[in-house]
This record gives sequence, structure tokens and C-alpha cells, in this order.
Amino acid sequence: MRKRCYIKGFSLVELMITMLLGVIVVGGLVQMLQGSKRSWRLDDAMARVQEDARLINYTLAVEVREAGFGCLDNVTNIVSTLNDSSDVDFNFDNVIQGYDSSTGYPDSIADDVVSGTDVLVVNGTYGSEVSLESEMPDTSAVLKTTVMDPAPITTDDIVLLTDCNSAAIFQVTNYTDANGNIVHNTGSGTPGNSSKSFGHKYVAGSQVIKVHSATFYIGTSDDGEPSLFRRVNDSGTAEETLIAEGVEDMQLEFGENTNGVSGADGYYSASEVSDWDNVVSVRFNLLLRSLEDNVLDDDQTYEFNDIEQTRSDGYLRRPVSFVVTIRGQTE
Repeated sequence: MRKRCYIKGFSLVELMITMLLGVIVVGGLVQMLQGSKRSWRLDDAMARVQEDARLINYTLAVEVREAGFGCLDNVTNIVSTLNDSSDVDFNFDNVIQGYDSSTGYPDSIADDVVSGTDVLVVNGTYGSEVSLESEMPDTSAVLKTTVMDPAPITTDDIVLLTDCNSAAIFQVTNYTDANGNIVHNTGSGTPGNSSKSFGHKYVAGSQVIKVHSATFYIGTSDDGEPSLFRRVNDSGTAEETLIAEGVEDMQLEFGENTNGVSGADGYYSASEVSDWDNVVSVRFNLLLRSLEDNVLDDDQTYEFNDIEQTRSDGYLRRPVSFVVTIRGQTE
């Protein structure tokens, strides 16, 4: 007689063990996924901060290296006929100038600057130049320049006229493409000209080139993030460009050459610089951070501007420091 076989199934103990093993496996997978997500957030934040650091370095380096007025060695020989020439947008007294909380900020950006951060103003020429075809018959005459296509100059541009010994900065009130004539009257444009006269008759071969004053500062973006901005007013209307978000601080030191030997003999804050004409380089100290505050679980300790700091708000921070030499000031 054959015995019957019965399927007994799992006992309660076996079922509980199986469920426990399942919970352990699922828990391990969840932890692994969470760890992977945290690692991805950290890697992504580091990559973005590093990319922003490279962009900022490049942008500031290009601007500072090219600061200056070309063949004109002495900026004290510049005559500005612009109205509001004391405004930071139209003040070309120095190639480089810095501001901090001790010196006070320029009026045009004072309300936008994050308190305690530094401001950098860089003055220089850009674009292609045009040459005078004939000597000015008097110091107020229309400038007759070489016709170029496309024309590098247009109405409302703020420009520099120089023969390498003297220079004038003024606003073009009318430019004619057909004959290259540049008019520099008073009574129109923003900021406009206070005088038609340059106080000097410029000869044939003198050059006219666009000039601008670029201001870099830490402000707040539309998303509420501390950010590096660039402000330029080269035709009467200020334009602000967001360079990078997540820039918490910018501290500047200026390399001053006081002994006539090549290179800086010391670095000073904006309030400590004795003569801006002696500044030959700029040391940038910037503090960048991630845009997300859930990147780090632990405290982060770092050194910024020679001060050790510890933060526990979950942001990833990276101090960045570099020096840029002003080519025109060291040649």
C-alpha cells in the first residue's frame, strides 16, 4: 500500500525568518541607494563649484590683464569731458581701483553689494581702433577718421582718443558710417559731454577706441543666491551680467610696486593702498559654495582669507585664491 505525500508549506518560524531576511536585504538596498545619492550630490556639487571657479578665474584674469589704456603710459595725461566723471561708471582716473567696507562702496552699486565683501573696478579699452586721417584744426573739431566696415565705433559709445602722450575720454554724440566723422557735442547722450574741447589738437594717426569701466562685486541673484556680478556702462546704459551663483565672499589684495623694481613689493587691502598708479597685480580670495544645502552631513572646516572657519549648514564650500598681473603696469 502506497503512502500519501502531503505538501506542508512553511512554518511560522520559517516565514518570519524569510521576512526578516527580506527586510534586511531591502534595507541594505535602500542604504546603498541613499549612499549613492549622497555621493552623487557631493560629486555634482564639487563639479559645479570647480567649473564656476574656472569660469571666475578666466573672466577676472582676462579683464585685469588687459586693464589700461594701450600706448598711453601715464593716466594723469587723460582729460575726461564726460559729465558725472566722478561716478564709478565714468571715472577713468585709475586703471585699477578697489573698495571695501572701510572705504565705502560706489553709490551706483552700494545698495546691491553684500556687506563686508570687496569691490573691484577695472578700466580699459576694448575692440578695434580707428585712426584720425588728418590733424584737428582746433581742439573742438569733428574727428575725421578712417572708414571701416563694419565700423568699430557707433553713436553713444564712450571712447578714448590718444596720441600716446595725451588722451581724451568723451562720448560720441554722432558717428557717420559713410565718412567716419565723429561728433562730440554737448547737450545729448548719457552721461553726455561737459565740453566739446579736448584742450589739445590731435594729429593724424591718433587713435580712437572704445573704453569701459567694469565693476565686479558680490550681490544677490534673482534666486536669492550670493553671486558674482559684472557691471559695465560703455554707452550710457549700465548692463549687469551674472558671472556665477554661489559666490559668498570676495576679498581683494592689491600688489603695489613702491620701489620701482619689477613686481609687487607688498599686498594691501583697498583701504591700505597708498597710490593706485603703483598697483601692478591683484590677489583674489573668493569663497564659493554649492547651491544646495543637503550636500554635507558633517561639519566642514576650511581656511579662507587666512582665517579658519567651520560651518555646519550642509553647503559644500571651496576657497579659491589666485593672482593676476596687470600687463600694462609691468611693461
